Amino acid sequence: MLIVAESESHPDFAELAKLRDNFSLVLSKPVELPELALVFDLGDRKGNSLRTYKAIVQTTQIHAEHFRQATARSHLAILDAYVDATSLGQLVVAQSMARSMLELNGLLHEIYSRLSKVVSRVDETNWESLGHSYWGTIVRARLGTSDPSVKQMLLSLGVSTASVKPFGVTDCLRNLSTESGFTDVESRYSMLCDAVHHNFGSRVGSLGAIRNGDRGAIGEGGWVTKGTGPILRYEYPGAPDFLAAHIARTVPGMLIDTKACISWMNQTPKSPFPMEMTERITGNPVGMGTSPT
Repeated sequence: MLIVAESESHPDFAELAKLRDNFSLVLSKPVELPELALVFDLGDRKGNSLRTYKAIVQTTQIHAEHFRQATARSHLAILDAYVDATSLGQLVVAQSMARSMLELNGLLHEIYSRLSKVVSRVDETNWESLGHSYWGTIVRARLGTSDPSVKQMLLSLGVSTASVKPFGVTDCLRNLSTESGFTDVESRYSMLCDAVHHNFGSRVGSLGAIRNGDRGAIGEGGWVTKGTGPILRYEYPGAPDFLAAHIARTVPGMLIDTKACISWMNQTPKSPFPMEMTERITGNPVGMGTSPT
């Protein structure tokens, strides 16, 4: 049963559906990237500043691209599920995807902020230490996990505890809330969490109708009340207009978060070092050449 009501008629929903279609085209072709070592080791490059510089710039760029490609597809999967759930009136799914997109917004803002701060401080006297800082952040963004088995596997491979610690959602959203246009993210998140957890917010989608009366019914039985009062009817799926109205509450925020995720990803530095600096030191803007004589 398609829900063509308040949620789908919301102007922001049409834009979300269009973004979903556009992103699907952009990401339709697979991308293959080499997997690099998850533990940074200079090996025999220690003491050679040029080789160290090139190792940092090349590995960070590839790890950053891994993060970018994987995240772009996660972003699309969330948006895809949200658009389909809205069309089908699946309130809990739509609310879950709206919450997931808000969490992704917070994470991507956190990665953008941390890496931008690193890049803004880089010069020819501190590039090695800041290059390691960038590497640690982008690898943590890739590997951070709360899954005990995955965490143990990564630790057994020599990955540091810091690199497998996921970024905290609460901290990310708190930092995001300091940005103009995002001051409401913590209150929006509380609403979406209530809607996803087994609280009041997740149960409103089971309502089919509210009427006045003095008699309720369950199967062949029921209750009789003294006097007339509100009678709530529970059914699955809930009333289409009721579901659509609650889904519509999530649409404006979903559009904001969907666009913000793309913005943070596009603004996130893909390398710890300015291109001009890398070209000057290595002879190539992406660090693949040799030092000019």
